[in-house]
Amino acid sequence: FSDCMECRVYYNATGAKFCKESNRQLELMRLLNFINARVWPQGTDFNDSTLYRPSHLYTPRIYMTEDGCNDITMTTVVPYEFYEIATLETEDFFTACLPELMDSLSPAVFLLLLDKINVEQAINIVKIKVLNEEEQ
Repeated sequence: FSDCMECRVYYNATGAKFCKESNRQLELMRLLNFINARVWPQGTDFNDSTLYRPSHLYTPRIYMTEDGCNDITMTTVVPYEFYEIATLETEDFFTACLPELMDSLSPAVFLLLLDKINVEQAINIVKIKVLNEEEQ
């Protein structure tokens, strides 16, 4: 875009295949809605905060694309002005933080799509493994 960049992180083609073939897409939407409401990733330097402090600089959203490919993607938009001020933090967020977050969400997403768990169990996985809440 002329004033900002869009960054997307996707699961691979196998993930899109599972999503396309699943009969649990409605439940997936509920899970993604929960994630969008509760999961706010915190960017970090992955070096014990020696380069910069952890912070909530970005607001990515996770969704299933509507282009017929059934990709599950996490997308964020960053103004170029901000990128110039926080280049390292932004690049770390795109290349490390978002992929790590997508990886941590994988069990909930794909066990649900493969009909191994229900949506409540998937949400509970996110609460425990991603949000570090106690098991309920």
